[in-house]
Formats: sequence, structure tokens, C-alpha cells
Amino acid sequence: MADILTLKKFASLSPFEIKDELIKLAKDTSRTRQAAFLNAGRGNPNWIATEPRVEDLSTADEVRYRATVRATYQQTGEILGEMVGECSSSEEKYRWRRPVCDEEFDETPADLRREKWAKGQSKPYKQKQIRTSPADVANTVLKMAVKRGLIAVALSVLSASDIFAQDLEDLSPELRDAVGAEGRGKAEKSEPQRRSTTRSTSARNGGRPKEQQPAPADAVGLVERAWQPDGKTYYAVKLRDDERIFTFWTKDGEPLYRDLKGFEGTEHRARLTYREVVKDGRTYYNLVGVAIADAAASPAAEASTDRVPGEEG
Repeated sequence: MADILTLKKFASLSPFEIKDELIKLAKDTSRTRQAAFLNAGRGNPNWIATEPRVEDLSTADEVRYRATVRATYQQTGEILGEMVGECSSSEEKYRWRRPVCDEEFDETPADLRREKWAKGQSKPYKQKQIRTSPADVANTVLKMAVKRGLIAVALSVLSASDIFAQDLEDLSPELRDAVGAEGRGKAEKSEPQRRSTTRSTSARNGGRPKEQQPAPADAVGLVERAWQPDGKTYYAVKLRDDERIFTFWTKDGEPLYRDLKGFEGTEHRARLTYREVVKDGRTYYNLVGVAIADAAASPAAEASTDRVPGEEG
């Protein structure tokens, strides 16, 4: 009977409240047993200690550091591994800066200034740049070397490369754009859409331009069914006594789908956040978030629960 009451208690909690209950249970257990409570927190695990060893490779006209970061398991002192990060003031983003004015550019020696082509909104343009003093960026270069070593530890030693992607901020704007385009693929997909009703585009949009992003809206009710249509690459959900069908991509929507399946067949009301899109005279309902609606949710809980699978097509 106690187990049934416990299950009923958890059934009424939000995912974040369940997380807090589990953390409390783990802490209570660690006090009575020889078991450590491991908490990853917000990406800062309390069981890993990192120690950087910095090697100065600087020259007369360059500041350069190499940081070897060692990761140690705090409970036993066991060394988990070491990774290396390096940074130099000769890197493009540290080596050059924009002049304060044209006079500063003109007064700078010819070998310490340049004009570089940059990518503009409509067409490329030339940008004036002058050399940065290595001493001005020495501390930044040191911190970046250590940071890159820490990132390497997270990716390799902790086997987290399937969670975290490449650190794009280390790349130049041109390379960053290229990597971003490669990640998006050759053809960007539009949001999956299902027809619910057919209405006039002008009546639905109130005269607003087609490309303008519609404002989110909420629908509250009991989840009648959440499913993936046969042969489709999106999920669908329907509320009881509501004829609309809400859809979202399968690629990024697995966590959202699991939450909806948890509501299915229960008496817990769900709040669906969606955007209504009209295209070619058809109305679609693109789901972007879900939250429990049995009681008023706190602003923090609502903001954390919403998951955005992608932009609407």
C-alpha cells in the first residue's frame, strides 16, 4: 500500500519536482550507507577535480601557452586522464583588431597594419586592422589554453563527445559559418505540418505577412493520444474534446514525446504551447512545448519545460 501511495505522490509532480525528490533521497541514503552522492549539477560534477599544468612557449613577438589538464576522481584520487589545450596571440582573432580611427591606422607602421576582406550583408568589403600587442591579450590567451584543455577532458576523458559539439567560438567567423552550414545539411527541412481545418489565409493571419513568425498560444486539456504516424518523421498529439492535431519533428522531439506519453490516458491536464501556421489555405499547429496544467506552474518551471524542436516551415 505504501508503494502505491508513493507512486501516486510522484504522479502528481512535475519532472523538476521529481528530480528534487530523487536528489533528496540520494542524499539521505548517502548519510546511512558507504555510498557517495555524485551530483553533476549544471555541468560541474562534484566527483571530478581538474588540475592544469601550464607550459610557456612565448617568444619575443608572440604569447603562447600549452595547458595539460589532468582529471582526478575525487573519491579515490585515481587519475582518469590528461588532455592538452593550446592558445597563441598569433591566432587571427587575437592578432588583429580594428583601429580606433583612420588616423590611428595611418600612423601605424606598414608592417603592423592591413586591410582584410570581410563578408558583408549585401557584398564583401575591406576592413582596416592593426596588430594587437601580445601583452594586451596574454591573460586571455592563458585562460583560453586552460579552457581548451578542460573541453578536451570533457569530450575525451569523460566520453562526452556525443553530448557536446565542437567549441565554435574558437573558430573564425568564416569557419564558424561553414561548420554551421554543414551541420544544417544541404537542404533545411521545414516543420512537419498536419491539416486540421481549412480557412482563409488572410482571415487567419489578419493581414500579417506570411514570413512573420506567429506568436505562441496555449491549449489545455487531457491528452487523448500521442503517436507517430506510420512512415512519417514527426510525432502527433491530440487533446480530448479538441479536433486539432499538434505535430513536431521526431529528430529533436523524443523528450517532448516521452512527456506527452506520460500524460496519455491519465487525468492530468497538459498545457501545449504551439504556433498556428497558415500555408496554402491550410491551418497547421506546430507544437513547441508542454507543461503540466493541474496547478499554476512557476515561471522557472515553465521556461525549463518548453522544448523547441525547430522553426516552423
